[in-house]
Amino acid sequence: MSKYKDQILNQWDVLDAQREKTENEFHRLILKNFKIHVLLEATGRAEELLSSDWMVDNPVYNMHEGEETTILNGKEEVSAFYLGMKDRGEIVMWLTDYHFEVSDWGSSSEVLLKQFIAGSGLTEKQRAMVADFDPARTYLLTRGMSFHFPVDASARIVGENVYTHPTATTVELLDPEDVISVEEIAELLMPQLEAELASS
Repeated sequence: MSKYKDQILNQWDVLDAQREKTENEFHRLILKNFKIHVLLEATGRAEELLSSDWMVDNPVYNMHEGEETTILNGKEEVSAFYLGMKDRGEIVMWLTDYHFEVSDWGSSSEVLLKQFIAGSGLTEKQRAMVADFDPARTYLLTRGMSFHFPVDASARIVGENVYTHPTATTVELLDPEDVISVEEIAELLMPQLEAELASS
């Protein structure tokens, strides 16, 4: 089994502890809905992620990486983004080294986002970070990111404002036995997702 399995399974320990000590019920709901959002994303259930239970009807995503900015307007564009990630096998990702600040506006955090990605999916700058680059191999892409998730009065996600820190990016070649597939990540995380949905 992949050496990253425990990291993936235990990624919510910090957030769950924060939820327990947060007395404001609305702020607790914001943290819960963020967790559900990420779990739906990582298990390939984009259709549910975009439902009116968790997201407003016209979300806006602003994603900034270096000099590149991607803006997604509305559920059709957001859906295409998530389905493209799933098709490319890029939904095997998890959070480390984070803490969320929560207000009635939403949540903000500095995180390390770890992601399995095919060599063919790396940018030119990312490919230059590894020796003997092989587009057929799978790599661990780690990026320092700032997440800002505004919410509405029901704690539904209004959109995402994501900033990638270009100097906090690393790329490592994965050993084949450490690679986790899209199907395996869904199986690993499904019990956590189902537990959160059952408590909604």
